Amino acid sequence: MKYLLKSITVLFLMASFNITSLAQNQTTTNVGHSIKVGFPMFLFASSNKAIHFGYNPHIEISNRFATEAQFSYSGAKFKQSDDLFAHNGGHLHVINALGGARFYLIKKEEKAQLYFNILLGYAFVNDQELTNDGDVNSFRNSKDHALGYSSGIYLNTKHNFNFGIAFETNAATTLKVGYQF
Repeated sequence: MKYLLKSITVLFLMASFNITSLAQNQTTTNVGHSIKVGFPMFLFASSNKAIHFGYNPHIEISNRFATEAQFSYSGAKFKQSDDLFAHNGGHLHVINALGGARFYLIKKEEKAQLYFNILLGYAFVNDQELTNDGDVNSFRNSKDHALGYSSGIYLNTKHNFNFGIAFETNAATTLKVGYQF
């Protein structure tokens, strides 16, 4: 748990440094920021509770292309299951620091913007899974540093709200809603 808190602290420090440096350069480049909240749905497991928080800064290169970063946290609490491929029950925490490209399917000048992104980078995955020995309070803890990824399709409205669906680290399909400023 200590390592998870340290990782979250480092993630937010990196994000705040990024916000500060981008805000200073905003007069010379076209920089945007978005904050998203989402609901992850996992491929082989059903979760009681799941949440996604993300911050995505982007720098527009042209009318059709931008570079993008994502700093995010996803967490889930799983139900116990007898399915062979399902999570045995417990908790999952994923912290991502990703970077990549954004491609606009509708030109930037339009009121609504449809785009997709492909992001890769660092992920910290903390998986606390119930053991099969029958003890409800017995967990197998797994902490991994892994390749993080996110790829999705999004729609920005003319009022700067955005909606989308993404495939993210640990096989989570995440429905997202956010605001771009």
